[in-house]
Amino acid sequence: LLVFLTACAGEATGKTFRYDIQSPVSNLDPQYATDSAARMVIANIGEGLLVRDPDGTLSPGVALSYTVSPDGLVYTFTLREDAGWAGKDPVPVTAHDFVFAFHRMFNAAAPSPFAADYIHIENARAVLDGAPLTGLGVRAEGDYTLVITLTQKTPLFLELLASTAAMPCNRTAFEGARGRYGLEKEFVGANGPFYIEKWTDTQITLARNEHYVSGTPVLAGGVQFVIGREKSAQRFLDGNTDITALPFENVGEAESIGSTIETFEKITWCIVFNQNIKTWGNPLLRQGLAYGLDYDYLAQRLTDNLTPTSVLVPPAARVGDTVFRDAADASSPLTFDPQNAARIFQMGLNALEYDSLPPATFYVPDTDGHALNMGLVQQSWQKNLSVFVTVQAISPGEIQSRFASGDFHIMLMPFSPSDANVETLLSAFRESSSQNNFGFYNPRFDDMLNEAAEQEKTAQMLKKYIQAEMILLADAVVIPVYNETTYYAMGKGVSGITVQPFGNMLRFKQALKS
Repeated sequence: LLVFLTACAGEATGKTFRYDIQSPVSNLDPQYATDSAARMVIANIGEGLLVRDPDGTLSPGVALSYTVSPDGLVYTFTLREDAGWAGKDPVPVTAHDFVFAFHRMFNAAAPSPFAADYIHIENARAVLDGAPLTGLGVRAEGDYTLVITLTQKTPLFLELLASTAAMPCNRTAFEGARGRYGLEKEFVGANGPFYIEKWTDTQITLARNEHYVSGTPVLAGGVQFVIGREKSAQRFLDGNTDITALPFENVGEAESIGSTIETFEKITWCIVFNQNIKTWGNPLLRQGLAYGLDYDYLAQRLTDNLTPTSVLVPPAARVGDTVFRDAADASSPLTFDPQNAARIFQMGLNALEYDSLPPATFYVPDTDGHALNMGLVQQSWQKNLSVFVTVQAISPGEIQSRFASGDFHIMLMPFSPSDANVETLLSAFRESSSQNNFGFYNPRFDDMLNEAAEQEKTAQMLKKYIQAEMILLADAVVIPVYNETTYYAMGKGVSGITVQPFGNMLRFKQALKS
């Protein structure tokens, strides 16, 4: 029996796994790559001090252990001495590689786009302003001890160290690349489970890094990312890939061929208003529409992948290892109240000296039944408020274009954090955000996010984020309508691919295929 089981395990391991990514990858430099597909590739070829598990907890990466000073400001990491960079000759991963990575991040001449996330590191602001890099609070004490000093406690600092931006960079390899680091196969550093074997405009192939050592074994033999293929769902159903993000309408067919389905509620679809326009800059009109939306009526007619919601932050979002919606009160100020809705809406019309609502177009994506669903919303408004807006379905690309240019009155848009942390969603509503084309500004909201970043405990940070969400809802800056479930399907006999849905982060280290 033992021999039989060993043989089965051997047959399941060492396989190459296939996954489609939609657009070419141009940069695999951990400190500078921002594209989600690039960061997914980096997450499979690199490893930081810590690794984030699918359940949100942190596990050892290059760091075997760490200690934190009593004041919470000094982190001391003990690195494993058997970690190695991929290559013909073994090169150890050392504390100096992490120091060099952070020096690159805070290079005043060309700072990393992620530098602001790590600004609490001692002297980080001064270094960005041109102070010597040697003053940055990241130092090596020998080859295998790394010390990071902060200016203030932050409960999410360890989470940041599990990000691709905090992965190490070997100085010798970087300087040898002569400006091409991360841009060509030969100049991509890999200290994780895999390394880049092939990189073209149509394919990236990863092979196992024989110098990688970890507490958990690498079971997959490699990964093949196919770039730019259309009809990814059909390619998966035809057996040409091993995992895919699957449209709802294909879930039943995938299940019928033995696929394993994993689900995440990571997207909230919301009605947004252009507050730069006089009509929609009036909060009473927005609130009237919010109170006039009958969620029960909507729920009876939505497909199974959509769940009505009156809150902004989706169920999959977290603050640290805490699920945001578990901590936040599920109630919302935007409750269906037709009598109050009519009263408030009329107050808004009176304030603007309108006899009735001026003509308004409600733009919605022409995909996935959103136009039909917003037709139901329009019916609710017409019934409860005697208000009519024109629902017009346009392509998702035109939705984005109109939003970017401010050429809209009302629009249906998806909201989802760029990573699991809810702050990346809420920060889109800051006055200074490049994403804030809503015309929204509330100093109290910005102050709440600033105060959240200064908290020393996760519970305190959560409280500030909850209050920030309530500001957006009470002012009807957005009207949440429904959460959309995202489906990931793994092929028959495939297991062990870990999915972190924000950023479509897939890790193939322990993937198996029978």
